Amino acid sequence: MASQSRNQPDKTVTDRVVITGIGTVTSLGCSQWSTALALRFRKSSWCEHETVLVADDPYGAVLRGATISRIPEEIISPELDGAERAEALFHPALKECMAGLSIAEQKRLVCRIDNFIDYEQHLFPSLLQEAFPGLSLEHGQKPIELGRCSLFERIIQAGGELLAGNAERILVGCVDSLCATSWLMSVCDEDVLKDSLTPEGIIAGEAAGAVLLEREAAARRRNAPVLAILSSWGRGTEPNLWHGPIPSTGRGLTDAFLEAISPHGDGGKGVVTVIADLNGDRHRALDWAYTEGRIFIDGDREPELRHPAFIAGDCGKATGALLLADALGRFAFHPGFRGTLALSTSDESGARRVICLEHGDHEERKGFIEQLRAQLAG
Repeated sequence: MASQSRNQPDKTVTDRVVITGIGTVTSLGCSQWSTALALRFRKSSWCEHETVLVADDPYGAVLRGATISRIPEEIISPELDGAERAEALFHPALKECMAGLSIAEQKRLVCRIDNFIDYEQHLFPSLLQEAFPGLSLEHGQKPIELGRCSLFERIIQAGGELLAGNAERILVGCVDSLCATSWLMSVCDEDVLKDSLTPEGIIAGEAAGAVLLEREAAARRRNAPVLAILSSWGRGTEPNLWHGPIPSTGRGLTDAFLEAISPHGDGGKGVVTVIADLNGDRHRALDWAYTEGRIFIDGDREPELRHPAFIAGDCGKATGALLLADALGRFAFHPGFRGTLALSTSDESGARRVICLEHGDHEERKGFIEQLRAQLAG
C-alpha cells in the first residue's frame, strides 16, 4: 500500500487519509461516545435468551438459556427484523457520522453501506433513502465473501481511492445482528452460543457503524476535526480454514499484520495497542496467539490487547464498527496518546484485515466529555 506519514498531526500535510466522522450504535449505546464510554467502564448490556431445543438427552427437550447483547427493547423492539431492523440500527449511526457535513456536501458524498441483516438488499436502501433524501447510495458488489472483514476492506478500498485522488471523501458503513430470533434458533443446537454447557461460545450482539474518510486537504478546507489518521493497512488470507482438515497456524493474520506495520519501519514496536475481534471462539484465540508470537516478539514492548466483543457481544459482520468505536474512545480518553493502534478482524472464510490508526487533533474530546458529564450527572 501507499504509506502515509507517521509524524504528529501537521495541518500542512495534504496527502493523508483521515477519519472526520463516525457514528456507532450497539447494545451499549446509540452513539459513538456512549458506546466508547461503556467500553471504557466495561458496562455491558446483556440479557437472557431462552430456547427449547432437542439435544442428546434421554428425556427429550432440554431448556437452555444463552446470554445475548441486544439493543434495549424500549429503543428497538425485539420483534423488528430484516430490513426494518437494519434501518432502525443504521439510521442514528449515519446521522451521527454526517453531523458535520452540510446538505450540499451530503449530496456529493460517496456512500458504500453493507446491510448483512437483509441479504436481499431490496428494501433497506429505499428505507434509508426515505430518511435521507439527498443521500447517494452506491449499489456495487458487496464483499459478502469477506464476512467480518467487510467493513475494514471497505475502509482500505476507500483509503486507496482517496490517496489516488479519485475522491475527496467517502462514507462506508455496515449493520449486522446476531440477535434475530431466526438466527438464534438456527445455531442454538450447534454449541455456538455461550452458556453453561458451552464456555467457549460467543455472546450474540448487534451493531451498526458509519465512518467518514477524507483526504486531509479536503478536511482542512472545511475545518473538520480529524478524529484519527488511517496510517496503514494490511490484508491476508488463511490457507487452512478453522474448521478444515489442517489446523490453522495464524499465517493469514500474520501476513496482514506484517503488511500493515511494514510502512512504519519499526517492526511493530510503535504498536502500543491491538484491538482484536476475539469473541470467545477458540480458533480465533489460537490465531491471535500464533500471530502475537511472530510479530510482537520483544517481551518488553508487548502491546496492550483489547477485545470489546467480550463486553458488547459478537456483532457479526459489523464487528469492525465496534472495534473502531473502541479505538476512537481510546484517543479521546488519552489526549497525549502516542503510538499506533492496530485493529484486526478475521473471518471464517479465511479473510484477514488489519488497519492502523494514529491520533488526530483531539477536537473529538468535546463530544466525548459531554457524554461523560451527562452520564455522571445521571
